[in-house]
Amino acid sequence: MPAATLKSWLKTFLENRGLYVRKIGGLARGADLFIDLARLGFSTDGVVFDVGAHKGETAALFKEVWPSATVFSFEPVAENHRALSRRVQGLTGVRCFHAALGASAGTATIHLGSDSQTHRIDGNPDGAGGSSRTESVAVTTLDAIVAAERVSRIPLLKIDAEGYEIPILEGARRTFEAGLVDWIFVEATLDPGDILHTPLATLQTALGAHGFHLVALYDQMIWNNPLRMAYANALFRRAEPR
Repeated sequence: MPAATLKSWLKTFLENRGLYVRKIGGLARGADLFIDLARLGFSTDGVVFDVGAHKGETAALFKEVWPSATVFSFEPVAENHRALSRRVQGLTGVRCFHAALGASAGTATIHLGSDSQTHRIDGNPDGAGGSSRTESVAVTTLDAIVAAERVSRIPLLKIDAEGYEIPILEGARRTFEAGLVDWIFVEATLDPGDILHTPLATLQTALGAHGFHLVALYDQMIWNNPLRMAYANALFRRAEPR
């Protein structure tokens, strides 16, 4: 069978089974975070920050893709933190912090949603008539962690905080000023009616003040009625030093 015919047959065979294959080199930006970072010279030297670690899904993925990486995972909700600790048990280089990051150290009230991924400090996660359960959580700042742990570089700062991203960034001012963060991967909304996530434009303004630029969007969530893009994960890169 000629190579071209074999290629066409294999493509059809896989597509009929719900699979799509293409060359990695042909993937557009925004299709795969890890492929994009590798193309752009990403290095795991330093500490990868996983803020809003949930039950350890992202930390485990980071270690699968980057086995030598050091990961600091932050999860404030007790039940989620216990699951996080169990998930990463046995993984070298992962540290779990039972705390939220914010603009200043102290405590905060987190509203517990019906879904463990929707707990949020800034308001009730389910809106009017939603869950009324709350939990008091410890809050520290990214600047404080960097100083206490003597972190010299953060190659990637991942944030998934259900609308609490700006206070987290405010608590990282000294770290940004020192130029310690290379990349930021953060959840953002593009829907003006979405009150549960931080608007992309707000993040662009806040991060732009520290020299970061939007590179690509990933994991786009589409909502219906009307059909629209709701939110996505945004990748930002610090501008090269002048």
